[in-house]
Formats: sequence, structure tokens, C-alpha cells
Amino acid sequence: MLKVVAVFVLLSSCTGSYSSNLNSSDSSGQLTLQVAFLTSLTPEFKVSGLGAGDMVYLFENANSQCEGGDLVDSTTVVNDFSYAVLKVPILGFPTTSKVFRAKIKKAVTNEIICTNEKGYIYKAQSGVKEIALGATHSCAVLDDQTVKCWGDNLLGQLGNGSTNPSTTPISVSGLTNVNHIALGSFHSCALLNDKTVKCWGNNGAGQLGDGSTVPSTIPISVSGLVNVNQIALGGYYGCAVLVDQTVKCWGANGTGQLGDGSTINRSTPVAVSGLTSVIQVVSGSYHSCAVLVDQTVKCWGANGEGQLGDGSTNQSTSPISVSGLINVNKIALGSNYSCAVLNDQTVKCWGGNIYGQLGNGSTNQSMIPISVSGLVNVNKITLGSFHSCAVLNDQTVKCWGSNLSGQLGDGTTNQSMIPISVSRLLNVTQIALGSSHSCAVLNDKTVKCWGSNGDGRLGDGSTNESKIPVIVSGVLNVKQIALGTNHSCAVLDDQTVKCWGFNVSGQLGDGSTAQRSTPVSVSGLINVKQIALGSDHSCAVLNDQTVKCWGANGYSQLGDGSTNPSITPVSVSGLVNVNYIALGSFHGCALLNDQTVKCWGSGGYGQLGNGSMVNRNTPTSVSGLLNVKQIASGLDHSCALLNDQTVMCWGSGGWGQLGDGTTIPRAIPVSVSGLINVNQIALGSYHSCAVLVDKTVKCWGYNMSGQLGDGSLITRYIPTIVSGLINVNQISLGESHSCAVLDDQKVKCWGSGGYGQLGDGSKVNRSTPFSSSGLLNVKQIALGSNHSCSVSYDQTVRCWGSSGYGQLGTLRKSITTVMSSP
Repeated sequence: MLKVVAVFVLLSSCTGSYSSNLNSSDSSGQLTLQVAFLTSLTPEFKVSGLGAGDMVYLFENANSQCEGGDLVDSTTVVNDFSYAVLKVPILGFPTTSKVFRAKIKKAVTNEIICTNEKGYIYKAQSGVKEIALGATHSCAVLDDQTVKCWGDNLLGQLGNGSTNPSTTPISVSGLTNVNHIALGSFHSCALLNDKTVKCWGNNGAGQLGDGSTVPSTIPISVSGLVNVNQIALGGYYGCAVLVDQTVKCWGANGTGQLGDGSTINRSTPVAVSGLTSVIQVVSGSYHSCAVLVDQTVKCWGANGEGQLGDGSTNQSTSPISVSGLINVNKIALGSNYSCAVLNDQTVKCWGGNIYGQLGNGSTNQSMIPISVSGLVNVNKITLGSFHSCAVLNDQTVKCWGSNLSGQLGDGTTNQSMIPISVSRLLNVTQIALGSSHSCAVLNDKTVKCWGSNGDGRLGDGSTNESKIPVIVSGVLNVKQIALGTNHSCAVLDDQTVKCWGFNVSGQLGDGSTAQRSTPVSVSGLINVKQIALGSDHSCAVLNDQTVKCWGANGYSQLGDGSTNPSITPVSVSGLVNVNYIALGSFHGCALLNDQTVKCWGSGGYGQLGNGSMVNRNTPTSVSGLLNVKQIASGLDHSCALLNDQTVMCWGSGGWGQLGDGTTIPRAIPVSVSGLINVNQIALGSYHSCAVLVDKTVKCWGYNMSGQLGDGSLITRYIPTIVSGLINVNQISLGESHSCAVLDDQKVKCWGSGGYGQLGDGSKVNRSTPFSSSGLLNVKQIALGSNHSCSVSYDQTVRCWGSSGYGQLGTLRKSITTVMSSP
């Protein structure tokens, strides 16, 4: 019998400091709790005396048998005589105490042990007043009237002066005296106490309102906007209600959502035509609505699904009345639908309804308001892209609509056409919804979020999707993996990189050319944000937004002005302000902060996109390419996903991999035929694929091994749907095989399988998606030439397929664990 000692220490920069020592006996080893400085917001439990394979779970407010309560963290122990670290994510500092217990499942004996410690955490009073969600980021106004944001930051929408994403809340630079915040898809705005407005983030359509279309990573003032009472942001635009009860809007206006009678984008605020006596304005993706003093509603902008509520689907560039809607207390807008809370605390909705987001028990659109089934005693409502939530008078929450990422919070991913309760969520004061995630502020001024989390938008320190609410804050160990032809690399949480596999050109970056079957550290490489691998070279984006590369350089793919290989990282010449990189076999491309792209290396097929077909030993701009959201590179071609969700490609086209209906190489970007509503792109050697907004996949190009997944071996020159593949979260392509991570965290692969790279236990090709054997809880997948690797939520990396050069991290050819918590 071992003695367990739980020690709690709080180090606080806020007022108040407390400590508590607790003792009990059981056979779990030593349990220690240490709370870091409150700026890190990450208290940790350490459970020692454990063995390899032991599983450890940390519960909040569980009973003495570790039953009930909320699971806040879990891990699997890698080595014998080791310890586990479990983290307690917290945002805000409520005065209430928290009780934590650790539950251990022993691998050898299957014994279940529950520590009977009671760890009380006391926190200084300072909490969250308000939250708001964008497409992939979240922000909170604190009691001290400052703002913290977390999640994706590709366009500076976190406002901290960088474009680095953050899985925990970080302060918006220089922003004080904030009264209210609102978030668009990729930009953020704050209403200050002096009734002016500051915005930051994406600005391609003028949505920052400063008279330009230049993005900003720090808050800037909206030009000429004063005496503001309320603000609301749409996807790429914003609106403000002024003290005189008129409305001004600015930004994107392609569907008339600014209400000024035109469809012209505006980079400074313009008045909404003929609109007076306004008490509330709300903005959706492409339409806007206002509640008037007489408690009626007027809307304007896009109307393809009937979201303006006038009984038609006709777009309107100026305000029109919603049919038959009276006694309105407040309104909320989603992507293509609208809802209103009435004075009797019931709700009516209208517009698109394919996911059941109108809540009336059907999926039929409605061009006029209809009642939400069985929903009463509603205090407030909030709408996401395709899901809806209501806070009731008893401070519980009900949601309905799309649930592909668990954003309804009921513990499932089942769509619901009527309101259902969010699990384990009580004492809610405010709720906010993003495209596929949801967050709530509780009475104790903490925040809980649930749903999609691929970019950290839940703020719990992970990128784990959660189907029930989790507390905001925390970290993981393996952040990202990338695969080359015959080598593999991983970015760790400490922002260093480890690589393994083939190394004849120094592509592992460890200062040698020795092949490695276990991971080795890349020499002198720190502060890494992202990695990408080519055929025989590797590159990393650093936190300072520069790029370093190492390995083969015969085509100048290291971008250092030479053709000399390097066994350690060298800087890419003159390349700054980089958000993201993608590598082909012998060329590289970088997405910059200004949403343009530069490429370098091999250019014989036009894959540098600069109008020529010659190599470049330093970066050159891709001709005419603007407003780029994501880039990807194949063997000799590259593609870009634009902000309007279309795709352009350039380079080699001999197998139709450019998707423009031809086999002609292109030295400048061309549009992929008929491809719209794209969420993500990935390229293989001679084929290309895109995940659409509806989570299906289309592919095009070479198909001799079935890598297009359409059930045939026919090469396609324009996009074709992958057969039977739905609910896709992420895709990755290899030389001639393709894999997808689904919403249920499983993997399906198709195409060439001769080396076992499909992970289905066979070595045969598949022309339609097939489930990978025993692969569960997958967070990210990456493919090499003939091998595949995945990062799981238990922080391990598993690889399968060809291992002739040690690229699996072992010398076996089945699915094997490469590393865990390296």
C-alpha cells in the first residue's frame, strides 16, 4: 500500500494566494497538483508510480468512486516507472472551488483505482462578461474590459500582432475599455466605451472599415464611425446601430447585404437605405436584419433560401419587411436562415432548413416565419452556420440543426430537427455559435465550448472535437505531422521537430545522412509553427514567419540561392511574413500574410506559377493570385483555395490534375472547372482532391490505381465525386493513394495499396474508400509516396505501408506506434 499525497500550490499575480495539503492512502502512487502562474491558466496533476499502458483519467467533481462529474483530461502511460501529467483547463477565475480525482486503469491487471483526494482550487475574482465566435476562432470580453481570443489566426483575427494560432486565450494587443465584441468569419470588431469601433483580421472585402483592403493583426479604427450603440458582423462585413437609430454597414456587398441599394463592396461605413427607428441589427453570412421600435423586422441581402422572410427568394439590396412577424423581442441570423424570439418567449424561424435548423421537425425550407417545435421560456437565441441554440429561463440550453461535429452538445453527431438539451450544461448566462462549434458563459464566469476543434477553437488546449461541453484551456504533445516520399517529420508541442526515415540527402536535418528508423531531432530548429515535406527535402515555418529548409537542393528547392544540399536547416532567402507552406517533390510555395503566394525550386512544368518554365533558387510571386486561403502542392503542380471557396491550379497538367478539363501545363493559375464551396484541398503526385462544405469529397487527375475513389480507373480532367464518402473532416494524398479522416475519428483510404499503405490489412488497390483496420480516435493524417501516418488523440503517431527506409519509425510493415508524448 503506497501513500498518496496531493499537494496544491497556487501562484497568483492576482489578489489572493491560497494553498491546501491533502493526504490519503491507496495504491496509485503519488498524486501532485501544481498550479502555474495564472497567465498560463494550466494547473497540472502528476500521477507517478505507473507502468506502460496504464490509462489515467482526471475528473472534476466526481464522487469517491470516480463516478459522475466531468472528464477534463486523460492520457496513456508510455514507459514503466513513469508518471502521467493531466491538465485542468481554466478560463476566468471564479470564486467557486473545484474537486478533482484521478482514476487509473492498470494495463497488466485491469485493476481500477480511484484516488480519494479532494483538490480544491481557489481562484481570484476576474471573469468573462461576453463571448463571440467566428468561423474558426473565439473571443471573450473580460471584467477588466480587455479581450482575449483563441483558435485560428491565419488572417490575424486573434489581434495579438501575429498570425500564429492559439489553443488557449491570448490578449488582443492594446485593446481596452471594450463594451462589446462581434466576430465575422475571419475578422473581429470591438465596440468601445467611447462609442467608436476597432476591428482586426481579414480585410479582403474592406470589412475592417478603415478605407483599405489590407488585413491587420492588431485593432484599427473603423473610419468615421462614432456614436455607435451596437455592432454586428456577418461573414465578411459589419453593421452598426447608431445613437440616432439609423444603421451603417461596410465590407462585402455581393448580395446587397450592406443595404445601400447596391452590390458594391465598401471599405468605409455607408448608411442602410431608408432604415430608421432601429433597436437591434444582426448580420448573417450574406444577409442582415433589424428589429424596429414597433417590434417588426426588416431584412436585406441574399435570399436564395427565403432568409429575408418576405415569402420570396428574391435578393434585396435595401430593407424589406418580414411577413406577418410582430411582437419581436430579439433576432439572430445564421448562414442562410433567421430566427426571432417573441414577447411570449417562443421562437419563430425562416429560410434554409436542410439540416433541420428551423427546428420545426422537418428539413423543408420556409420563406415565411414558422414556430420552433416545443420551445418555450426562451431568454435568448444564437445561430451558427447551420445550427441553433436557445438559453432558457432556467439557464439550461437547447440546440437543434446540424451536428456533424457535435456542435449540439448532446454527446452525439446526430442531426436534430427539434430542440434537444445540451449535456451537463447548467447556469448559462450567454451563448455564442460558430460555423460548427458552440460556447457558453456560465454564472461562475468560466466558459465551456463543444463541437469542432481542428484549429483550437474550443480553447481547451487541444484540437479534439468534443460532443459535450469542455472547459476552455490546455496543450498536447504532437502538434502536426508531415510525410515526404520516404521520410516523416513531426512538430512537437515544444515547437521543435523530429524526423525519421530515408536521409541520403540530409532530409532529416540531424546533421547526418544516416537513415533513421526512430525519430531524431532536427538540429538547432526551434520555434516551429508548421512543417511540410517534399520528395527529399523538408521545410519549416517559424514563429517569426520566416522559413528554413534542409535536404536535397538539385532544383534549388531549399530556396537559399544555391543548388547545394544541406543536412541542417538553412533560411529561404528573402521570404518573410509567411503563414503557411506547401512542398511539391522539388518545389515549394508559401502563403503570405497578404494572401498572395510565392514559390521556388523546380519550374519546368510551370509549377512556380510565375509565367515561366524555369527553376528559381529564391522565391518568386505567383502571377495574379490574390485572396488565397490555403495552398497545396503535388509532384509538379500546385493549387490554391481562395476566400470565395473556389480553387485555382498551375503546373503540370498531363493527367488532368489541374482540373481545367485539359492536359495542358499551365505557368499561371487556372480555375478548376465547376468546383465551388470548397473547404480544404490536398494534392498527390498526379491527382488532386477537395473537401466540400457539405463534407463530401471531389477528386480529379490520374486514376490508374483508383486514387480518385469514384469506383473506376478512368483518369478525370474535371472533379468527380468520391463514392460513398461523407462526413469528411480532413483529407491527405500520397503518390497514388488517398485517405480521409471522418467526423467519427476513423480513417478511410483508397487507391494504390501494394505496400499496405491503405491500412486495411491487404496489399490490393481500392477504387472506392475502404476503412483502415483498427485505426481510431484520429486527429490528423498525412501520406507519403507509399506510406501513411496518423496522429491520434492519445498523442501517439501510427504509421503503415512501405518501410524500406525506416519511414514508419520501425522496421515493420503493419500499423505501428512510432512515438507517444515525445
